[in-house]
Amino acid sequence: QSRRGRRNNRGNDLRYDISIDLDDAFKGKEEKINYTTYKKCKTCVGSGAKPGSKPTACSYCGGQGRVRSNQGFFTIQQTCPECSGEGEQISNPCSSCSGVGKTQSNESVSVKIPKGVDDGTRIRIAGKGEAGTKGGSSGDLYLFVSVEPHDIFKRSEENLFYELPISIADAALGANVEVPSIDGGKTKIGVESTVIGMKKNNIIIYRHGGVTKEKLEKKVNEKIIDVTNADFSEKSNISPGMLKKHYSPTVPLRINITNPRSDEILIGFGEKYKEPNLSKSGDLDEAAANLFYFLEKYEAKGNKIAIVPIPNIGIGVAINDRLNRAVQ
Repeated sequence: QSRRGRRNNRGNDLRYDISIDLDDAFKGKEEKINYTTYKKCKTCVGSGAKPGSKPTACSYCGGQGRVRSNQGFFTIQQTCPECSGEGEQISNPCSSCSGVGKTQSNESVSVKIPKGVDDGTRIRIAGKGEAGTKGGSSGDLYLFVSVEPHDIFKRSEENLFYELPISIADAALGANVEVPSIDGGKTKIGVESTVIGMKKNNIIIYRHGGVTKEKLEKKVNEKIIDVTNADFSEKSNISPGMLKKHYSPTVPLRINITNPRSDEILIGFGEKYKEPNLSKSGDLDEAAANLFYFLEKYEAKGNKIAIVPIPNIGIGVAINDRLNRAVQ
């Protein structure tokens, strides 16, 4: 048989589409699939010839699979029209496969779908496609995986997204909430507080947390000033949460203290405390604006710091949240 003919006798590749849910994509799974293909004929063992006989060399091309013809000064080579390039002919074809060398068959194969498989992933199973003819190799089976949409999670590449419904109060003041995880468990996370204040009858956003400016405006029906992108030149303008990352003290810091140690600077709040004082008048907005200015000022001097209790109402919730995170 010609080499060219043998190379062209490879079996066709097959495609099989399979759908899995997001849980299976996370854990991985083994799936048994059933499909229809063409397998090598058991009667003639793929030769296409009746048992006891064998293919003979094509008399037209002499077994080459190609023929030449002269046209003027040119010699043209083309596929043999008698044997279609096979280089041989079957005079006594197999009755089971009609000389094709393969028959239709129902097959099954177990496939391991790896963990983390993404939508559109292609898995190749070598040699499980259609059988070749006249000694050609079998094709491959390709599984195309589609991951079905999940009821609560959305996926983007390797990340999962969960839309958590929370109240306007939790979004504004921050909260600890439980969220489901893909493995069936639950995880506690903290919702960032949105820091707002009042100045000259204007509501001002000092820091975005779990609630947007638009949601706040809709809730309070007032125009809100967003100053989070402004250039703050005054340190006293920095309020809880406006820093790029959570405040992390560089000196010993204690909170909710009324009797400081002898080596501590006590930062007060309200008229009963002397300077330094976040707000002599007990104004929480003023305290929020002064807090990080005072902390940075006394940290720079290497002082140990103690802070008196701050009322846990209004913006005081955000102040206490920042301080609790700092001392953990």
